[in-house]
Amino acid sequence: MQATVQIYICLPPLPQTVSVDGPYFQTDEGGEEIKVIATYHFDQALQSSIRTMISDRYQVFTEISGFTMAIEEWHSVEEAIDSWIA
Repeated sequence: MQATVQIYICLPPLPQTVSVDGPYFQTDEGGEEIKVIATYHFDQALQSSIRTMISDRYQVFTEISGFTMAIEEWHSVEEAIDSWIA
């Protein structure tokens, strides 16, 4: 956990075009497994570049043994409806 915190506090700030809820951490009873979730909000027109930036941002955590990550795209109901109507 200490290595995770050390890396996290050294991350560069996010661009002003991106806001984030989280990160939120969950650990198992022994503190061996750490799960983290964060939700990023940004203009969908910037999706490709922001997705790359987020992926690059988390690559530094791969220095931690056993670290894995998944970046998933989720949409609000409003965004989904807008994309279906357009």
